[in-house]
Amino acid sequence: MTHNIRPESDIFSDLATICSKPGFAHVIAAICFRDNVIGIKDEIDAKTIAGQFRDNRLIRTEISTLIGLWFRSGCSVDIVSQRTISELAIRTEQILEELHTVIGRPLIDEISTAKPASNKNPFLKGEVLREPIFYGGDSAYGFQYRDFSKLKYASDNEWLIKNRNIDVSLAVNIVSIIGEFQNENLKRHLLTLKNANQSTWTMLPGFAFSAAEIAENSAYTPDQVRFVIEAFSPPLETGNSQFSKIGDFNIVNAYPIIRIESEKYLLFHYYTLFEALYENPFFWMIADKNYKEIAAKNRGEFLEKFAYERLKTVFGTSKVYRNVKLEIPGKKDAGEIDVLVIFAGRVLLIQAKTKRLTIEARKGNDLAIAADFKASIQDAYD
Repeated sequence: MTHNIRPESDIFSDLATICSKPGFAHVIAAICFRDNVIGIKDEIDAKTIAGQFRDNRLIRTEISTLIGLWFRSGCSVDIVSQRTISELAIRTEQILEELHTVIGRPLIDEISTAKPASNKNPFLKGEVLREPIFYGGDSAYGFQYRDFSKLKYASDNEWLIKNRNIDVSLAVNIVSIIGEFQNENLKRHLLTLKNANQSTWTMLPGFAFSAAEIAENSAYTPDQVRFVIEAFSPPLETGNSQFSKIGDFNIVNAYPIIRIESEKYLLFHYYTLFEALYENPFFWMIADKNYKEIAAKNRGEFLEKFAYERLKTVFGTSKVYRNVKLEIPGKKDAGEIDVLVIFAGRVLLIQAKTKRLTIEARKGNDLAIAADFKASIQDAYD
């Protein structure tokens, strides 16, 4: 019944309040361990993975929302009892469920009020699209973000070294080592809980690390590791004040490694770190007005080349062409096809576009969604 549904702003405010409670960092750690970590003995199987999917499992965007609001409140890591952690977790899940209900309500309303013979498409409304945008699946696997980063920024490596002290290959390796260290660290921490007082159990130390610890598990120096860590760590003074509703920019998505002490950091979800490694450098580069056009050109060339190389593995080298010029009698350079596939009497055309949904589009702004669609899909089709 719609009259029982609270305004989204009130629900989000309640969520922000609970995320600011003492001990909430331990709630996030408990949720991340429960919903993102799979325990195995000898080898993984389908049954083990299937058990990870439950109705109450939080997805990454929901967890990132919790982390962002906790970061906005000041990043307290105060120790609290296991009972307090449990109570906060239960209330958090209740609020998130309520939030999902209100965000999904426009679609339910559109369907319930549609006439049987109507051909009306509910997904033409931005407010309806907010639910699948926020609660949809991830765009890629973590290892794909990690591995493709080397290819994406190969032509920009000189700029990244000069301006950010980051070599792409080095950054990819260190980020991978952080993920490996975290897996081992979680296992070690679990063993320590066997002899700990159950009332004080927390998984937070399992998600913590220092530059020195990562360096010890690699061939890199602490300074090299620190450069990479700091590149993906938000300064505490920047806060996250602009994150005031679902769809707003959430700084912990772009900078997921959070400093909690002078030499101690937290990373709750290293998939987000892989994604940041893939996405962030482009935004660093376009902020440099002298390099902006070069960065955009390199990004487009990466996409074209990547599509070309992948399609060759599917259809064969002789069936795939790149940068095909179109000519019409009496008209020079009528157009160009980025990647062309000719196979089994069919033609596949690829026009490479790197446009993504903007923040405004993710908020459900109809005009922004239409503009993003035009720039990323319609223009390529035309």
